[in-house]
Amino acid sequence: MTEADLACVEPSSAPSQGDGLAQLQQSILECHDRGDGAGLATLYFAAAETMAQRGEMDAAAFFMTHAYVFALETGHPLADRAHRFLINLGREV
Repeated sequence: MTEADLACVEPSSAPSQGDGLAQLQQSILECHDRGDGAGLATLYFAAAETMAQRGEMDAAAFFMTHAYVFALETGHPLADRAHRFLINLGREV
């Protein structure tokens, strides 16, 4: 897989508008279609950050759980950050 194959959003550039979420959702679906676990970790992380910024913590936890699972499966460097996020929400120990 090359960088050109990834339609992934870096976590620090998570969208904050509704239409940005639609693009993020489309990118997630594309990564699922490609079986791109590392891309999914990044995208779910971005979705979780977006939801947390909006104060939607249940949605943030949902997306971060997915980010954490895909990060663990692929050895992605976001695994530790995702784990800390879930601990801070009381969703992980």
